[in-house]
Amino acid sequence: MRRWLGCVALAACAHEPAVVVPPVTTATPPPIDVRPSFDYPPARRTGDADTMHGRRVPDPYRWLEEDSDETKAWFEAEDQRARREIDKLDTKGLIAAMGALYQSPLPRLATKRGELVFMQRGRRLTVTKGAREDVLFEVDETRFESIASFEPSRDGAFVAVVVSSHGADMQTAAVVDVKALRPLEVVDGLEGSEIVWADKGFFYGYTPPAAAHADRWANREIRWHAVGAPRARDRVVVPATRDKDASSAMNPIAVTKDGARLLVQTFGNWSRSTYALVDLAKPSWPLTELAAAGARVESPVVVDDTVFAIVRADGGADAIARFNAGSAEAEALAAASPELLDLRVHGSTLTATRAARPGDEASGFVHRDFYDSSFTRLGSASTPRGATDWYFAYPESPTIIVTREGLGVPQRRYELDPRTGALTPFVPSKVDWDERAYDRDLLVATSKDGTKVPITVLRRIDTPVDGTAALAVYGYGGFRGNAEQIFYPPWMAWASEQGRAFATCHIRGGLEHGEPWHEAGARRNRQRTLEDFHACLEELHRRRYATPARTVTQGWSHGGMMVTAAALQRPDLQRVVLALAPLEDMIRFPLFGRGGVSEYGDPADAGDFEALLGFSPYHQIKEGVPYPAFFVTSPSKDERVHPMHPRKLVAALQHASAGREVLLKVLWDAGHRGGGKDDANATLMEGFAFALREMARP
Repeated sequence: MRRWLGCVALAACAHEPAVVVPPVTTATPPPIDVRPSFDYPPARRTGDADTMHGRRVPDPYRWLEEDSDETKAWFEAEDQRARREIDKLDTKGLIAAMGALYQSPLPRLATKRGELVFMQRGRRLTVTKGAREDVLFEVDETRFESIASFEPSRDGAFVAVVVSSHGADMQTAAVVDVKALRPLEVVDGLEGSEIVWADKGFFYGYTPPAAAHADRWANREIRWHAVGAPRARDRVVVPATRDKDASSAMNPIAVTKDGARLLVQTFGNWSRSTYALVDLAKPSWPLTELAAAGARVESPVVVDDTVFAIVRADGGADAIARFNAGSAEAEALAAASPELLDLRVHGSTLTATRAARPGDEASGFVHRDFYDSSFTRLGSASTPRGATDWYFAYPESPTIIVTREGLGVPQRRYELDPRTGALTPFVPSKVDWDERAYDRDLLVATSKDGTKVPITVLRRIDTPVDGTAALAVYGYGGFRGNAEQIFYPPWMAWASEQGRAFATCHIRGGLEHGEPWHEAGARRNRQRTLEDFHACLEELHRRRYATPARTVTQGWSHGGMMVTAAALQRPDLQRVVLALAPLEDMIRFPLFGRGGVSEYGDPADAGDFEALLGFSPYHQIKEGVPYPAFFVTSPSKDERVHPMHPRKLVAALQHASAGREVLLKVLWDAGHRGGGKDDANATLMEGFAFALREMARP
């Protein structure tokens, strides 16, 4: 899903086309009395409602929050109906085009420990020493298992293999004896946890598997497990916070090179996190919170025996700071801009990543500055707009390996010298894709409040810009997540056909321009995100990349909520909406997990309530409005977005809309990230096929 390789300069591969066209005028269609007839499964409406802050909030489909027999029957009937409709669609070409782009991925990067080289090869994890390669571990694909990650111990004697089943967030770690080539034990309760080795054991974040979904982060602990010891003897390093507003797990981060200190995240949500150092040299393992006077500590990392972090003061005096051995007090090293995103460690190099300021993104959204362990600046490098760089380095290595990909450019691998920023080709792309056949156009839309919002468009050179193309538009705008610019085969398969184009909208709420860009679209500012997306669609239509009748919008998770809310406010701007695993009831969402409260706001707060009700998709549906067609998915075992969200949205739309068809496909036994029997990527292609059918209809 993120290129500009093979070009000496950005201008050689992407441009803003000189198109002069009249503005497109649009208006929300009025309600109509005559509605199309679809054979939807019946969904009873009730008089359920909440009274909040003096307002009555109807909730006619509250029963769909329950996992009752009635709900299950309706859920299954919706899925069966959707699959019957999907069977009528022409999906073979799209799925085949996508599959061809998955055939030649770059080899995964190896992990080294001395003479041992660990490599994931599909469902297997192997270890190589000299000319001999052995299989260490293999997952059972018939049980929909996959290797989520792996981490060898410092001496290479053991490796922890994190296994996900059905794409679920709750995972297990198999501890493998490398010399004996056999698993020793399984540690459960890992939910997105890092594995941090120290001596003959490791630190990990433990979530009780039986914890209620809504309270799982509040019950999380950081534990130490000694290899081979009974789980009952695991030592609690950081106890559970019991704070229900935690939205990201406490995690171990890294151990200093001398083994004396452990860096941990002790609390986290989308507005703040806290970090601490554990003194491993003392038997009691005392914990001291990282502190910076009048400032927040963010993105701490360990380089050798030193901790570096970003400190952000409320007055805007941000800095990169150092926490020296034996101290948890910050020593400011250099001033930092609000656009500084994070700090990372790549081998022996400290990397500071910053976003471009608004208006300066033509040279790229992301810039990196490199430092050694004493904070001497080495050099810098930039990622061109339309591309994404993935950085990797072996321990102690002065060289960084960069995997670069982008819209219309398959993955390639380079070696980067942090002293010069120079890239040396390392592994070429093996994907059958002619980059010269595509244009990447760089546009700017003007939002309602005057903010300039970037857009990146990928299209074949022979696809005309005259309003006849079929245009797919992606947006996210939340949780500090950018509109990804990667070589995502489903998107590329869509754009590979003459007469189709693909666009990403870099709307507020993401991190395209750093934390100020995120804050401008978070909590009570969420309406700005929707207005940015509306402005992008209008700009794409004004420039004749497509008409509203030839436009499909697509989003996943938060992005699914965003494109749904945007379409309900402006149904005239698109023909079809693809909402994958979306949040939709923004008033009752905290009852099913408060992880999003710090990003969205809390409906228990009167001001937040008004803002949430103003865009909550489920509550914005009006009877008799000709809404676009909707293709909605719901993983049945989604741990992040409760299935009640897509259920209630679809029931309400099918009842109220005087517009086009509404489908709900269920991904059975799948978690938020997919898994189960249905391929999530193939499901997206089915959504695109549905969009093409709806575009062809009057």
